[in-house]
Amino acid sequence: MSAKAWTLSTPNISNFDRNEQANDKTDFHTSRSRGRVRAQSDQCCNLLECLLTIVTLKIGSNNMQRNEVHWAQEMLNYSDTWLELGVLTNEIALNQMHLWMRDDADKNTEHYRYGAWRHYWNVKKSITSSELEKCIILAISDPDVGMGGAILHDILNAYWLSEKQFELVSEQFRTFRDKWSLPNSERIIDRQLLYRSLTENNSPKDLDRVVRIGDSQIQRHVVDRYRLHQETLEYLEKKGLVRAVRNIARVKLRRREHF
Repeated sequence: MSAKAWTLSTPNISNFDRNEQANDKTDFHTSRSRGRVRAQSDQCCNLLECLLTIVTLKIGSNNMQRNEVHWAQEMLNYSDTWLELGVLTNEIALNQMHLWMRDDADKNTEHYRYGAWRHYWNVKKSITSSELEKCIILAISDPDVGMGGAILHDILNAYWLSEKQFELVSEQFRTFRDKWSLPNSERIIDRQLLYRSLTENNSPKDLDRVVRIGDSQIQRHVVDRYRLHQETLEYLEKKGLVRAVRNIARVKLRRREHF
């Protein structure tokens, strides 16, 4: 065999080394690429796990809230109307559950319902006709007659009711008290009518009329807040329905705080 033939048949070591280096580089880049893919995959898995955890916690929280409201309805006699109107909330239900579980807990369920009512009503400054109708339903359908009457009385006392709304509540108040033989419905309504007639611009003559036909609460309200005519104060000093009214009238006469 010639030297040339041997040379041709002998493997080219230099080319082999270059090929190996190229393969090493390819393997290195492939490994880095696979590493990046694996890292991105791990990030996606972690993100998915976080999302699943959040969804699970959210579902658990919603279930817990539903359970608290359901407990309040079962244990404290809240009807669905309380929930629809927004008087019974998750926060109220949870708070009342904690109070109920105490060793010295009040077990009169109407106290809890009335507490929720006051929390709702005390911040009201206006009300729609639909909301008012539901509030009346709460009152007249409550298993405790005294608490139902208290709710109607609270509504009747709201100075911001429109004339139409006041007439509606007054009629329901009369019907409710007649049904349960509760006295003084007309006197309570008349008192509220007098309250609603009072403004900052009432004349001394109007105020004199109000204190002469009003009850002790009206008299106390007027003598405390308004500057009255001397004759009106003299009337209250002698014929005020309670001692506090007579005393205030006497002091104002002495100080000449009158027209």
